[in-house]
This record gives sequence, structure tokens and C-alpha cells, in this order.
Amino acid sequence: MTSMTRRLLFGKESAIELTMSTITTESASATIWERIIRPDLDDLSPEEARAVLRWKFSDADRQRADHLSAKARAGALTAAEERELDEYLSIESALICLKSKARLSLRRYRPRAVIARPG
Repeated sequence: MTSMTRRLLFGKESAIELTMSTITTESASATIWERIIRPDLDDLSPEEARAVLRWKFSDADRQRADHLSAKARAGALTAAEERELDEYLSIESALICLKSKARLSLRRYRPRAVIARPG
């Protein structure tokens, strides 16, 4: 089993590096969520999009993911901890898709700049 590192963004100010197996990188649940969410479509209302953009991991979850990440880098994860870390990755992947869709949807509602022409 090979390993790789993935940078997870938790909110705007915090990020952690997670080391995981390549087998868990392509999580089936993350792929299914992406097909459901369809981040390429801008079909959320502005209110829905703004609500999605407020979703983030709690401080406790960020700390737990950081702890698991450190253990993964040290090669000291138990099987249960590896599954837990995989869940964080799957949820983060779904959040990334949702937030991408939200940003795309908000762009659709952004007022266009009007250029005045000399007259």
C-alpha cells in the first residue's frame, strides 16, 4: 500500500496535511457524493449557497483530524483511526464539492457591471 499527502482546508484560516493510503484517496462515497452534488451546476439559490459556505468543521473536529494526521505521518494509526481519518477525508471532499457549487451559484446572481457609453 502506498501513501500520499492531501491538504485539507478547514475553514479559511486552518489547514492540515493528511497522509493516507492511495486506496482511501479515491473513496467510493466521495465519488458518489460528487455525482449527487454536481458541483458544476449553479442551481442553488443565493440563500442556499450562502448557507453552504458557512458550513465548516468544528474546532474539536479540526483538532481531532490534526491529531490523526500527525499519527498518520508517524505511521502510528490504528485500523480504527485510519477509518476515522478516511471519514474526515470523505466528508471534506463532499464539502469541497458543495462549496464549489455554492460559489458557482452565487456568481450567477452577481449583478453585472454596467459600462456607461458616451452619448
